[in-house]
Amino acid sequence: MDYILEGSARKDTQRIRISAQLIRVEDQTHVWAQSYDRDVGNLLEVQKDLGAAIAQHIQISLAPQKNLARITDQVDPEAYDDFLKGEYLRNKFNPEAVKKSIEFYQQALERNPTYAPAYAGLAESYEVLLDFSVFPPNEAYPRSEAAARKAVELGPENSECHAAFGWQLLAYDRDFAGAKREFRRAIELNPSNSEAHEGLAWYLAIRKQFDASLSEVRKAQGADPLSPIMNADIGNMLFYSGRGDEAIQQLRAAISLDPDFPASHYYLIKIYQSRGSYEDAFQEFVNLQSINGQFSKEKLSEIKSIHAKSGWKPALQDVLASDNATRALGRKIRFSV
Repeated sequence: MDYILEGSARKDTQRIRISAQLIRVEDQTHVWAQSYDRDVGNLLEVQKDLGAAIAQHIQISLAPQKNLARITDQVDPEAYDDFLKGEYLRNKFNPEAVKKSIEFYQQALERNPTYAPAYAGLAESYEVLLDFSVFPPNEAYPRSEAAARKAVELGPENSECHAAFGWQLLAYDRDFAGAKREFRRAIELNPSNSEAHEGLAWYLAIRKQFDASLSEVRKAQGADPLSPIMNADIGNMLFYSGRGDEAIQQLRAAISLDPDFPASHYYLIKIYQSRGSYEDAFQEFVNLQSINGQFSKEKLSEIKSIHAKSGWKPALQDVLASDNATRALGRKIRFSV
């Protein structure tokens, strides 16, 4: 990475100020700085202004921003706010937060019925809740599929929409060729789309192309460095690549970034179990249980009873055999890699 773009945004009812500065990494020189004052309805124009200014000052040619160029209608600012709230909540991968995200996506669509990214977010939320078993498959699947297809229909040049459709095809339709096509298209439209890189990484992992998968998930993490799921996925792909020590180190770093993100703990359970480190695995189970509380008191009593009679190895195997162990984590762990 040669440059870092830092920025901040301040918003009142009708206006937004975005301040940005470009810093050269090598010597920490501030190459360029600018502030933009705009009406909140013109956020897409601000994005284009920023892209053009950065390209000019660092003297590079950026790929055409197709997602922006093909959007002619201004986004309703309140719909955009609702969409961002939905994105924030969905990315928590917490059942209650994801359920709430659906409300915000639906509010965005009530304000702007043709806002394609809101359909993409809606599809992703239903997909996650299907994995959490919050909704039964016969309810969640038709909704996620309909929203994903509607997103692509309304946003054929929108990277987020193709990524959402790719996840639908990969995780639920098992249309691997179609998923690969959608992820590739999403990346073509926006090379910084982390969820598209992540989806392609999982496609490659399913195909046992672990080195390529690891490379792709690193691109996802590079596009979204603070994302808990991207950092956890790197650890998981390291494990699949036979690099267990690195995987544990990476997952520990992911947990330090976000101790309450469940997938990092689950992946550690899997790694420790594969190594026969059952005490470590059980400790991660305890950590996971404290986050999600997905087991009933009766189930916990059963696990403790098995431990008392036979030790933690059989108890842990009983834990991992439970559907609840996978329900807590969302779509990624349902793949047989």
